[in-house]
Amino acid sequence: MPYVKTDRLTLVTFTIEMMKATLIDNNQLEKVTNFNVPIEYPVAVYKNLLPYKIERFSHYPEENEWEGIIIHTEDNTIIGDMGFKGGPGKNGEMDLGYSILPG
Repeated sequence: MPYVKTDRLTLVTFTIEMMKATLIDNNQLEKVTNFNVPIEYPVAVYKNLLPYKIERFSHYPEENEWEGIIIHTEDNTIIGDMGFKGGPGKNGEMDLGYSILPG
């Protein structure tokens, strides 16, 4: 994912290294990213997908380009994530989804 930063949000690629750190614990993710990680991150459904995503992106690294985390710029805190559902269709189209922490 291209690095995108606005006054309110920063979007960065959620790399395999970051995903592996997330599976260990939030402290490890903070060490790898230097972002503040709320205790409720990630939501359970997304965390359960991480092993699949790590495996998938290991074989198809070009797909990792559109897997991202969403950071609240002002306080440098992860507030959500985004990604795609499946690979590109025959016309190169993808369904994108996101989750934002309730807080």
